[in-house]
Amino acid sequence: EKNVAAYEGYPAHTIASAAEQAICAYAEYDSPISTENSDRKYSDDAHSPEGFFEDGHIVCDGYSSVFQYCMLRAGIPCVEVLGSTKSEADALDGHHDHSWSKVCIDGKWYNVDVCWADTCRSWAYSLKSDRTYANLGRWGACHTTGAFEALTDFSITAN
Repeated sequence: EKNVAAYEGYPAHTIASAAEQAICAYAEYDSPISTENSDRKYSDDAHSPEGFFEDGHIVCDGYSSVFQYCMLRAGIPCVEVLGSTKSEADALDGHHDHSWSKVCIDGKWYNVDVCWADTCRSWAYSLKSDRTYANLGRWGACHTTGAFEALTDFSITAN
């Protein structure tokens, strides 16, 4: 609460940018680990805020859920979005392999992909419109397939 309170009175875009930068500064994209049967998998908490708060190791849905948590704590509407990096057909069929966020600032929804901001070391995916995402080439097309699901069942568990 102390960290959120420090930004009280700041514009929403400033808070969103600060949260994204803080997450990128601490997080590390989780690499798959070997299991006994040689299958590769991510650590148990890589897909959740817990992975971030425990050791900073997360993957795309960990990044988006931690960003959503921060935004909701600051009183800024935010949802997680699912899509496919493989094809529009995969996204339409519900085969999602990527997650990012949409945040509402001044009544308009903007895309924020904290995972790609961190792993690509680029702010090209920060606070961008759907139109801008669509023009980003292959990666942008992954974000604009029209088969997104807002994950409305995420709840803030902290007081």
